[in-house]
Amino acid sequence: MTGPLRLSATEGAGDRPLSDPTTAQRNQVLAIGAMLLATTVTSVLAAFSNPPADELLYRDIRGWGWVDGISWLSGATSAAFLAALAVLVVLGWGCRTFLVTAAGTLLAGLVLGWLLTLVVARERPADSAASGADSFPSLGLLVLTILAGLVPMALESATGNSVVRHAATGLLGLLVLGSALAEVHEGSRWPLDAVAAFLIGIGLVAGARILLEEPSRHPWCGDCLWRQRASDDRPAGPVLVTVDPSGAR
Repeated sequence: MTGPLRLSATEGAGDRPLSDPTTAQRNQVLAIGAMLLATTVTSVLAAFSNPPADELLYRDIRGWGWVDGISWLSGATSAAFLAALAVLVVLGWGCRTFLVTAAGTLLAGLVLGWLLTLVVARERPADSAASGADSFPSLGLLVLTILAGLVPMALESATGNSVVRHAATGLLGLLVLGSALAEVHEGSRWPLDAVAAFLIGIGLVAGARILLEEPSRHPWCGDCLWRQRASDDRPAGPVLVTVDPSGAR
């Protein structure tokens, strides 16, 4: 007796459905959770520790003479922001979803940073040239951290090469780290202000990547990287397989 058996290509190959979370997506979710927890701890320390929990580290960084060579980075945040934003728009123009996600991520970072500034109300260092209760977190570093995560993704989308993304992430990460050290060395911020900016920025970038990796969110994109991945991974239609029970004897 011969009968048709209809199998889908995904069943035959053992592939997972596209709606299932990948290992990378799980790692990004874990990263978001870790950043949220660390940000909470950092915020509590910044708001309630007296004397400041990072005062000793602040004094040490203030005395690091070698940071004088990169002190110009403390005032380069605005220029870096404009340059990175321009690169982001140019490279991400082929994917509307990326541009919308990038804009939403930056807006979320600014709103969250502003709210934390109001809630924590941390005073600037006593020897700072600036004054006010707006030290925590460093909004400039927060935006720069987000851009340092988004620009490499735009580069990968434009080139289709993940090595480019990793290299750009490393270089821009050094820029962010240098800017943070310069701000603390110049007395503009406390170390925890910079740490909070890193944590919030990394968490938001991880969330943006989770959104971008979902193929259904790219209906208007032509040949963007994420659309291509969806096409490459899309399962084929059902396959008709003829089974002959007599041949199994």
